[in-house]
This record gives sequence, C-alpha cells and structure tokens, in this order.
Amino acid sequence: ITNAANQTTIVSVRDATAGTVRAVFNLAANGGVALNLTVPWKQTAVNNNWTVQQTGAGTVNVFAIAVQNI
Repeated sequence: ITNAANQTTIVSVRDATAGTVRAVFNLAANGGVALNLTVPWKQTAVNNNWTVQQTGAGTVNVFAIAVQNI
C-alpha cells in the first residue's frame, strides 16, 4: 500500500464494505508499507469483498494477490 499524496493518511483494511477493520496503517507522505500476511486471513462472512479505506483526500495505491479456498 503506498501513499501518492504529499500529506499523511491512515488506511484501514476491512473484510467487507463498512465491515470489521482487520488492520490499520499510518502512511507518511509519499510513503508506504509492504505486508506479508499469514494465510488464510479470514473474513467475518465468506464470499465478501475486501475493502481499503483511507482518511484524507490523497491517492492510495493498493496491489494485492489473493488466494482462494484454502
């Protein structure tokens, strides 16, 4: 997850739209974080979307690789 803005932002990863917050990251201006998560990272309910939500008006870039049915 990278922050392409010149201001700090907070990013939360949720297991559904408006769902349970699974992780929170504070990203510095033009900074980022790389994650190696344990597999599986379970959702509260199956077959839901994962959501990345940020504070602020900047641009956050997300690159994800998913594994299904473990």
